Amino acid sequence: DAYTLSGSDPEGVFPSVLGHEGAGIVESVGEGVTKFKSG
Repeated sequence: DAYTLSGSDPEGVFPSVLGHEGAGIVESVGEGVTKFKSG
């Protein structure tokens, strides 16, 4: 957003990942993981 782009937001300093919605592909899960599966 404009506040982050202005440089006034200390959390927006490079390098950073902005946003709150993760995205990706689960390649594997550890023992005991039940909420996610590969794929």
